[in-house]
Amino acid sequence: MENLCIFYASKYHLSLVLLEYLKNKNTEKYTVQTFLQNKITDEIKTLMDKYEIKIKSTNEVNFGRTEDIKNKKIELRSNMIL
Repeated sequence: MENLCIFYASKYHLSLVLLEYLKNKNTEKYTVQTFLQNKITDEIKTLMDKYEIKIKSTNEVNFGRTEDIKNKKIELRSNMIL
């Protein structure tokens, strides 16, 4: 598992940082799991359209997932990005 921690000022900032990170990874090799306080689906779509960011498997990433993970058991795998 690869660790990633992001602090952000807005949904657009978080979205842009995540898109840049995923753009530079071979996302076909990884499962990307998101745990967000608020959905960022609209921001991701806007930024991908505006900056023509192409990431092959972003459709498989759930940027609208809002889930509390305090008591959630997560099965860790080497091909997973949280």
